[in-house]
Amino acid sequence: MSWRLTYKQAILLLFMLHLSALSLFAGFRIVDPDEGFYLTAAHKVTQGQSLYADFFYPQMPFLPYILAPFSGHGFATLYLSRFAGVAASACAAILLYLVLGVLCRDQRIKILVFALYLFSGHVLTWHSVAKTYPWTDLFLLASVYLMIKMQTSNRLWLAGAAGVFLALAINTRLVFVPLAVIFAMFVYMSDTGRRFQRLGLYAAAVAIISIPSLLLLGRFPGQFLFDNLGFHLMREPQTIFPQTMIDRLVVIGRMLVNPQIFILALCIGMAIFTWRRTKGTVNFKSMAASPAGLITLTALAIIVIYLIPTPIHQEYFVQAVPFALLASAAGLNRSPEKTHTILARPFVRKALMAVYLLGIIPYAAVFIFGLRQLDHINTIANVRGVCDYLQTGNPQGAVLAEWPIFPTLAGCESLDDAAFVGYDYKLPLTDQQKKWYRLPTDSGLMALLADRKIARLVVRDFPDSALQPLVAQNYVKEQSFDRYVVYGRK
Repeated sequence: MSWRLTYKQAILLLFMLHLSALSLFAGFRIVDPDEGFYLTAAHKVTQGQSLYADFFYPQMPFLPYILAPFSGHGFATLYLSRFAGVAASACAAILLYLVLGVLCRDQRIKILVFALYLFSGHVLTWHSVAKTYPWTDLFLLASVYLMIKMQTSNRLWLAGAAGVFLALAINTRLVFVPLAVIFAMFVYMSDTGRRFQRLGLYAAAVAIISIPSLLLLGRFPGQFLFDNLGFHLMREPQTIFPQTMIDRLVVIGRMLVNPQIFILALCIGMAIFTWRRTKGTVNFKSMAASPAGLITLTALAIIVIYLIPTPIHQEYFVQAVPFALLASAAGLNRSPEKTHTILARPFVRKALMAVYLLGIIPYAAVFIFGLRQLDHINTIANVRGVCDYLQTGNPQGAVLAEWPIFPTLAGCESLDDAAFVGYDYKLPLTDQQKKWYRLPTDSGLMALLADRKIARLVVRDFPDSALQPLVAQNYVKEQSFDRYVVYGRK
């Protein structure tokens, strides 16, 4: 007697396996460099400090407040913040499934697309860290879901609710501002009855939720604009055209040779082919007013947005994955009988999923075991070793660390102006400008080291060249943790 899963059982099993894999990554994944800045910012706002004015923070202000309840618990802060993101990611997966149900009728296509999302190495890797990605994906998918419900319902408040979640995404990551226009077009074009009322409610919700950011902009305009825009435009001033284009092509090429990304691209290509075979006609109005069109425009906008920064990173495009998959499901659903000959074949589905699942192995090798040269030092064990050591001896004074995660997770006193040391970024700023933007200066750090106000110093390999004479004069190497070196006062 053969035993086969029902459709609902298959969906539930896939979701539970996803949660298990995501939790595994959250518990053992190497510590991402940016987690230090986010967790430090969250800790500082719990101490009553203000973003931008009291310390440098290169993002919109909402994430530190989201993570604030999980701060101040020593090294457990890392796990609490990560698993809060896992919960957000789980909610995002549920919303993706609900949207998928609107766009696609074929259960086989829905299972395939849902599985491609749940076992995406990009999703598992970047939704398991204390960063913006799981939260912004949750907010964007919630907004899209509410937009679609608004179109099929006479409930006016849904437009406002969709605006709330879109504003949460924008105020967590500024790059999503262009989506406000796309979503506004959907609100306006999808309803002929109370379209102005819905549009007004949507706009009001976006504005109201953005009030905290607007207040910070009003109080600290220079710092706010520099942290959110200026810094990102000048962090690699030495990179010029055509090198910037070459760098983008290299990143795109690396993504396309990734088996998982290649399969995602294959599904999108099949969806486009299927749509063209149906000879459907689409104009801008019908596209902007349809759920499939809204999702397609969102996916395209996110891809274009993340091609603009310098440098670009593969991790950015994790935010396009859910919308690209949803758009492909909508395209494949236009003509199920044509896709039946390809995706309905058990061998094809099994082969695709086998290759796709094997594609998770490189992600685990790199991000759990830290096989890359610059990653292995950031394993959980090594980072925890540094933090545990900083708690010994109880020296009086602050800890200066090139990576601010160490004093934050060790519960040590830190310097506000050293929340972002930034030796990797040679910013074209004067010392006066750096002080204004709450960035450390060599002269300021040298004065602290000369006066021995720094109890311990944590660097990678060796101190910055400008600081080496004072470190040699006043400090002694106490302990090494792989490439991280802890110096203490003599």
